[in-house]
Amino acid sequence: MATQGNASYGARRGAAASLHPAQGVKDGGIDGFFWSGGLPTDGLTDLFTTAGDKVKFIDISPLLP
Repeated sequence: MATQGNASYGARRGAAASLHPAQGVKDGGIDGFFWSGGLPTDGLTDLFTTAGDKVKFIDISPLLP
């Protein structure tokens, strides 16, 4: 995977192995991703069904202007 990022934050950016980031989380290729969209989304439904309490949404609305 080609990556670039700031190692001091432990974050990196790169080309995902799959077309849907939820599949990348299931496969262990990525730890997390940003998502914005309507529900339900098939990939997210599958991720939450199979991973259960290992995944969660983080509400960022308090950070918005």
